[in-house]
Amino acid sequence: MQIYTICIHLTEIRIRSALNEEWNCSGLSSLQKWNLLKQKIEKEVASTKNSILTHCVAEIQLQYIYPRLDINVSKGINHLLKSPFCIHPKTGRVCVPIPAADIDNFDPFSVPNICHLCSELDDIDCDSEKNNEEGYIRTSLYRCIKVFKSFVEQMQSENKDIKNSQKNQSIDW
Repeated sequence: MQIYTICIHLTEIRIRSALNEEWNCSGLSSLQKWNLLKQKIEKEVASTKNSILTHCVAEIQLQYIYPRLDINVSKGINHLLKSPFCIHPKTGRVCVPIPAADIDNFDPFSVPNICHLCSELDDIDCDSEKNNEEGYIRTSLYRCIKVFKSFVEQMQSENKDIKNSQKNQSIDW
């Protein structure tokens, strides 16, 4: 990305022109150019009380730094939508929930894939009805299902507490 594209967010043509001149005439790094832009904006806001530029730096940061949603992921049926236990169409990996505390230790290549799960289920003795009901317990997906169940139970408990709190408040006159 060219640093010059940032200038389109500047409504003040005078500042935009001055920055373009300084950036073109010098061998400044991108960081130095960014600092110069911030200084010019801060100086302009302080001297003229220009309210339009007050949030300009934050708006530029939001535009270029923060992650954006990919519309194709949301509307395309062939994209992994991050729903628990859905299967990625190309890799066959299962989208699994992970505890937030374990995020630093998460290895995306260690998650179960559909072929491995099918093989695990084929190996389970399906003679008894109990084994059929709880076959997933003996697969590599079991740990992930426990995480998901724990999350759902926590959400249900919190929801119940909120409803009880609201119920108690509505009874009081």
